[in-house]
Amino acid sequence: MTNTLTYKQWELSALVVARMGFDVKTGALTLDGRYMQRSINYFVEGHNENADYYAPGINGESADTYQSAQNYQDGSYIKVRNINLGYNFKPSQLKKTGLSSVKIYAQCMNPFSIYRATDWFDADFVSYANNARTWAATSATRSFVMGVNIGF
Repeated sequence: MTNTLTYKQWELSALVVARMGFDVKTGALTLDGRYMQRSINYFVEGHNENADYYAPGINGESADTYQSAQNYQDGSYIKVRNINLGYNFKPSQLKKTGLSSVKIYAQCMNPFSIYRATDWFDADFVSYANNARTWAATSATRSFVMGVNIGF
């Protein structure tokens, strides 16, 4: 969904992207999560019995019989992919320059997620090509651009 709001010479636009109702394989949620510096919600009797994952076995990762089946999570997300703020100069302001239009703008790409079902990575970057999965990134690269559009 793209929205553009204008007021006098100002222009504000935002691109919001959503994908709902799909599963992603999120990676090993066995004891090796300790190496990835992830906080994993394991079952602990008498303390954390409403956990997302069962307690790891006594033999570490090899004892997690069903770990591959438990690694699927809801990949749904709603995120803002682009915000753009610009100012369009009036033709009367450009008379002496010989230019027909000038717009200055600032843009932010991937500023934030409104909602993410996965707790440690951005499911927007999971892709499946030729039945081979490419892993997602933990977050999108946020970037800022400033520019000028000039018409002659």
